[in-house]
Amino acid sequence: MPIAYKAKAKWDYVLESERKLPKESQTIFHLQTLDQAGYLACFFPPDNVPWVTVALINGLVGWENFKDELGQPIPFERDANGQGELRNLDRIVPWMFEIGSAIRKREAITKEEEKN
Repeated sequence: MPIAYKAKAKWDYVLESERKLPKESQTIFHLQTLDQAGYLACFFPPDNVPWVTVALINGLVGWENFKDELGQPIPFERDANGQGELRNLDRIVPWMFEIGSAIRKREAITKEEEKN
């Protein structure tokens, strides 16, 4: 029996390459499950926008402990109204497919994740 999907449920994601690092050294990406429009747009992207961009715009909602080459924090920012374009999306290029895939493949969050 399928369990009902919960759109916009939030959870934290750590890159595979950082999972063995101490917690204080890990970058935490705050993700959320996609709503119907976002989910479908990943499979039928509008205006030839890559699915991974659609997933990130709709499913990446923040990050912590993400730093530049000098160790300075990189802020998580969206355009003026707080939605749509992610201003620092170019900073995650090496990990776009890993994070985007985590968003697109996520069907549910665990009870433990929901508490956080």
